[in-house]
Amino acid sequence: MGNKKNEQKKEYLATYKFGKTVVKIVAPPPMTKEESQRRLQDFYNALWDIWDSLSVEEQLKLNAEIEEEKRLENMRKSHDIK
Repeated sequence: MGNKKNEQKKEYLATYKFGKTVVKIVAPPPMTKEESQRRLQDFYNALWDIWDSLSVEEQLKLNAEIEEEKRLENMRKSHDIK
């Protein structure tokens, strides 16, 4: 938990209570379509920077893991396994 003096008052889109757990949904501030697109592009660029920082071996390993997950998911779907 943070210092109360440094915390900003947060606005929540919704609040749900599940037993003793409280889930607060935070919505982004209002923004123009252009600002939203710029933020998405910044996010996309950051992800590619992270990907490019990996070695070729790490990239190949991650790609193989994802392909295996897709293969298993397709098998589950075709056999209706959950």
